[in-house]
Amino acid sequence: ASALTTISDINAMIPIPTVGETPTDEGVFVNGKAIGIDFDIDWCYEDGIILKENEKYQYGVTYLCVLDIKTEENYMFSNEYQMSFVVNGTVIPDEMVDYRSYNKIYINYEFKPNPIKIGDFDVTIPVPTVGDHPTSLGLAVGADNVAYTEDDFKKVNLTI
Repeated sequence: ASALTTISDINAMIPIPTVGETPTDEGVFVNGKAIGIDFDIDWCYEDGIILKENEKYQYGVTYLCVLDIKTEENYMFSNEYQMSFVVNGTVIPDEMVDYRSYNKIYINYEFKPNPIKIGDFDVTIPVPTVGDHPTSLGLAVGADNVAYTEDDFKKVNLTI
């Protein structure tokens, strides 16, 4: 029988999704060469409820990426007090790691999706006349794939 190889460092890279995207495992990796480990990913709400496959990320919502990591045959994790967990260059606090055994670990990585970046766009603002009440009627944004609400306009300071 061959000796077990011990893994003591977990280093994961998780591309942070953008608002409006759906969950995907593309681009996620754990340990550069992934020798000795297998992993699965669940994209969840902050409370642990798993997102549906076609569900889109929303702006301002906190999500979890749950990495279910297990060792392959002839490998084992080090003692939990000797393990190092880093995701996207940040050390993961102990309370976000569920160390099940020498061959199974769950890491919870909390994130907020990146906002949608918009290039140039045109805004049409009807100029009110004296005595008019404030309204968003007639406001228009000319850009492809831009979603906005009346509340979005309240967050923008424009000088006319």
